[in-house]
Amino acid sequence: MYGGVGGAISGDDRFRWMGQVVCIYPYVPLMSSTDWSPFHILSFGPGHEREIKETITSARTDNHGKLTDRRLGSQNMSEKGNAFIWKNLATWQGLIRQIIPDGLKSEIPSEIPKARDSFEYIDDFTHFKKFYSEFADYSLLEDAFLTAFPLSFRFVRMFHCCRPPNTETYYCEGIRVLNSSEANDKFRKHFLGNPRFPRISGHHIDGAISYMADSSTRHGHVYFGLDDRFLIRDAGHYLIYGSEYIQSLATFIEGEVGYDLKSELKEVGKPTIFQVNMPVGKFEIEEIRKLVQNALPAWAYCIAHGRNEPGEIDFAIVIREGLPSEFIVGHYHPEEIPDPLRGRMIYKYRTGLKGFLRDNG
Repeated sequence: MYGGVGGAISGDDRFRWMGQVVCIYPYVPLMSSTDWSPFHILSFGPGHEREIKETITSARTDNHGKLTDRRLGSQNMSEKGNAFIWKNLATWQGLIRQIIPDGLKSEIPSEIPKARDSFEYIDDFTHFKKFYSEFADYSLLEDAFLTAFPLSFRFVRMFHCCRPPNTETYYCEGIRVLNSSEANDKFRKHFLGNPRFPRISGHHIDGAISYMADSSTRHGHVYFGLDDRFLIRDAGHYLIYGSEYIQSLATFIEGEVGYDLKSELKEVGKPTIFQVNMPVGKFEIEEIRKLVQNALPAWAYCIAHGRNEPGEIDFAIVIREGLPSEFIVGHYHPEEIPDPLRGRMIYKYRTGLKGFLRDNG
């Protein structure tokens, strides 16, 4: 039974009910009863691009993280719910097994290990498509996963890298988009008149700000990655130096006056990775499609090689309205980070801080 609807769904009403609300309230969790599950929506057939788009679009939330509908009332989107967690195969492999056609549910998982040699490279996603196509139409499987995804997961676990002086502000204000005006003021306050950098003038800072004036992909945006392992390994500059916008201002002035300003940035704050439950409604349909296209072969590779954890993935989204604090699950401070700006030398940050994990994570 799902309390958000106000009662159980009878067998006679289930398809009519799904037809009415699937584009209004997509977060229908798996039920304990074997009589009904959200995967019955697949009876309407694969390839429903418009319905999928409406499902995801309807999940857009306001700034307070509420999903509101006049018939269903309000639901706090940060409550415990089904979260897709890339590193935790157990959170999503059941969905793949559900969408495999009935006649192949046991055959596909049992045949994959026999073809282990075909799944040689963890980042080669063509093998599973070729393998599965020998049994059924792979595009139908992909469409089924895409259709079922927003019906099965309320959230996707994402990560945000930064270097804040104080993590508590994030739990009060949320994860905000870049305000370049505020960033400019902070940069000016830190470097102008700083006795360690006497040659930096207001002219230099104004020139850097002018140079960055067209950074449309940074101002009013904030980025999140799906895999913190990848972020630490390949995007460590956000952890070591902080905001990429601030880094760019520093790089411009370095070229003008010769100071190593980025080393100064390492003295501000501490490397921090925030873990968040990103509402599915924050994703564009093509972002969900890309996630699905990565998840299917990653699952097959894990089955073939007896792994419980998928490999690293380079997957990120950008949002333009920030993320309220209630969606933050916790944070931690990585201590060893390859520095992509210093030939991947290992930056070491030693601290007694262990981070923080909310109980509702």
